[in-house]
Amino acid sequence: MPSRGNDQHDIPDCKIIVTFREPAARLYSLYRLLRSERPPGKRHLDGYWRFQINCGADLCSTRRHLKRWQETFGKSRLLVLFYEDLT
Repeated sequence: MPSRGNDQHDIPDCKIIVTFREPAARLYSLYRLLRSERPPGKRHLDGYWRFQINCGADLCSTRRHLKRWQETFGKSRLLVLFYEDLT
């Protein structure tokens, strides 16, 4: 989400749908993307998960991101859903 400081003033009456992935589904999705871009070799999901954790990846950053959206646009303008609920 680019921050310009006055986004809430550009379209003041808009409603925003915010979607999040369930953390395990998100990790598996990222893993599948990695596998599609590179030859599989010895890359397994367990190794990918451990690599992400060791690199300090924030795999459950839903709360932090939601707080930023709420601070920027206000809680009343957001509809928060999990991605799986949309499919």
